[in-house]
Amino acid sequence: STQSTGEEASIRIDNWIKKNFMNLPHSLIERLLRKNEIFVSSTDSADEIQTYKIKSNYRLEKDNFVWLAKQYADEDHSVKPKLAKKVIEIDDELINETKSWILYKDDVILIINKPAGLAVQGGSKISYHLENILPAFKLNSREVPRLVHRLDKETSGVLVLGRSKKAAASLGELFRLRKVQKVYWAILLGRPPKPEGRIVQPQISVRTSAGEKVTITNEMQGSAKLAVTYYRELAHAFDFLTLVELIPSTGRKHQLRVQCAEVLKAPIIGDAKYYPAIDSKVNYDSVQEILGSLKEIPLHLHAFSVKFPHPYISYRKVEVTANLPSHFIKTAQLFGFPIPKK
Repeated sequence: STQSTGEEASIRIDNWIKKNFMNLPHSLIERLLRKNEIFVSSTDSADEIQTYKIKSNYRLEKDNFVWLAKQYADEDHSVKPKLAKKVIEIDDELINETKSWILYKDDVILIINKPAGLAVQGGSKISYHLENILPAFKLNSREVPRLVHRLDKETSGVLVLGRSKKAAASLGELFRLRKVQKVYWAILLGRPPKPEGRIVQPQISVRTSAGEKVTITNEMQGSAKLAVTYYRELAHAFDFLTLVELIPSTGRKHQLRVQCAEVLKAPIIGDAKYYPAIDSKVNYDSVQEILGSLKEIPLHLHAFSVKFPHPYISYRKVEVTANLPSHFIKTAQLFGFPIPKK
């Protein structure tokens, strides 16, 4: 589909499209421009046009023609169904469920025990996520709580929220200054080379046929970032299952998961993404036979506790522990080692 700009010269292309195709959301316009699915020409003949990529700040010239795929231009095809946002109804049932997640709250802070399998934020294939149901945590506050940090979708445990924009900014500053101590528990396939230690390794994100992954690198170059974690063995079963405490000093993407798999050579149970990194003589087939497929069992990584100074009350320390999820306890009982009390 094509349309002449007529006398509307000097208007930005994104603003012109929003004005003339009001059914198109801004996010879709930006995506179409990036993918070169919107372009301009000085003729309305499809045989004579020259295609070139334009950015959203491109300013139209008099009598330009704007080319746009018909399925986007037609008013009855405003947005592809997969781009539509799913609205989550905040009903009493959801409010009661989310109340059971609350571990700590005061006027500015809300800390919850996030279930495994719940994404913190949405994506192209995720419509139900924590950010979408934050209104359920509003309680008696004027504002909807805001995210301060993230946990992977598969990770359970402690998650800190700010009960206002100001509170979230103050808590975010504590995280930035590394004044927040986070402790994780994980069950590993294998045993670390030492019962405790410190991991200091650069890591880098790489693209593979299976998607984006993080891997350990030996040099600080390019986009590599230093990742630091302290670990300690808490209990073990035989020589192929270990309960460990992990205390990250940095907050890199998949930091604990890739360090366990590639540095300790003992990946976290249920971590199909980093499972191939195993380099050990342990017979993991027997473990999988008991636990099931790695793609079917949950990730055994739990944000166990968090501790930080209160952002507004100088003498108060906030320290919260989250109960272990049922799958974590079940695996510990299955292999016969006790969960240490803390």
